[in-house]
Amino acid sequence: MDEWFSHFLMQLGAEMYDEIQMLRDDYRAAMTTLHRQAGRLLHNKSKEVSVLDVACGTAMATRSVFDKRAATKQRFRFVGLDADHKLLEFAQSKWPSLTEKCADMVQAEIDERFDLILCSFAYHHVPDAQKLQLCRNLRKWCKPGGDLLVLEICLAESQVHAYYEAVKAKLQRGQASDLCKRFLNWTMMPGDTSANTEWKVPQARLLKDFSEAGWELQESQRVWATPSLPPEAGCYYLHFRLSS
Repeated sequence: MDEWFSHFLMQLGAEMYDEIQMLRDDYRAAMTTLHRQAGRLLHNKSKEVSVLDVACGTAMATRSVFDKRAATKQRFRFVGLDADHKLLEFAQSKWPSLTEKCADMVQAEIDERFDLILCSFAYHHVPDAQKLQLCRNLRKWCKPGGDLLVLEICLAESQVHAYYEAVKAKLQRGQASDLCKRFLNWTMMPGDTSANTEWKVPQARLLKDFSEAGWELQESQRVWATPSLPPEAGCYYLHFRLSS
């Protein structure tokens, strides 16, 4: 891992990571869309709903969906899956009802099935050769008739620089804005993507993987992009259900 980013995670902490991400137009738009669209689904769910947050990190996706629904929290049971036990500890401190599961999302064994799975900006952190296995795991962990909500940045390699330069140009100002720019520069480092654990692919590849794993696309919405990119490139909200 890049020395700067390792220092960032270890010294500055997960809370600062949340702060810099929320300076980004694409990230805020994605979380707002996730909250709104998940609310529509949850309205039609049964009284008891189990929720799995995959590669949950600081539980930002869970908090974005449920934080303003405090009156109904007793209806839900939350499990957070992440390979980093320190991030899980932070997530649990922010969302005390979260049950921690420390494991890699490609290799994890989870016996339970869930009504709702959140997969927020996780797919692009899986090497291309393992992306289909992640999609199959998500299928294995979902109840029949359950829902999978995905947030993802879909880009060809040639589009990464233009996308993140546009994100940087529209950053909200704040004490952490310079740090956020450094983080985004790290994100779009050229060359060996294993240096920054970013394996972004075009939307067509993502849809192929999920379809092959048995998921049916219910809705796709581009929530943020720059005009220089084609319609299929950008930050997306995607809703999947298991195919029959």
